[in-house]
Formats: sequence, C-alpha cells, structure tokens
Amino acid sequence: MDIFVRRALQEECEYMQWADTWESDCTKFDYYYETDETCLITKGSATVKYDGKEVSLGEGDLAVFPKGLKCTWIVHTPIKKFLRN
Repeated sequence: MDIFVRRALQEECEYMQWADTWESDCTKFDYYYETDETCLITKGSATVKYDGKEVSLGEGDLAVFPKGLKCTWIVHTPIKKFLRN
C-alpha cells in the first residue's frame, strides 16, 4: 500500500477548492486512514512516513492516501490542505 503523490493539474486545483480543509502547525503525529483520501497541499510542507518509506509533500502536491494506511505525519512548516474522502 503506497501513497501516490504528484503535482496537481490546474483542473484538479479548481475542483479541490470546493473540498473540506485541514490545517496544522508544526507537529508530529500518527494517523490511520479509515477511508481513501485525496488531498491538495495549498500551503506548507510535511513528510509522511509509512511502512519503512516516506514521501515529502509541499504546496501544489496532490496526494492519495489509501484506506487502511498507518503513517506518521511530520509537519515542517504550517500546512493547509483541501481533502476529499
């Protein structure tokens, strides 16, 4: 089970702006995804560690987190994302 990350297309940015938002200051926390989640990072940066792997997220990234994923978020700079489940 992997996290999919790439630069968001303009159409995806427009679509995601109607989604829920989530924000966090610099912190570290464990998280479990009970459903699939697609998110667009609009501000800040973070590293997400899972299963001995890690991905870096920053402004403009589109990420898909699969249902059942256990991970650790490390927020480096205050972050904001739009998200859809």
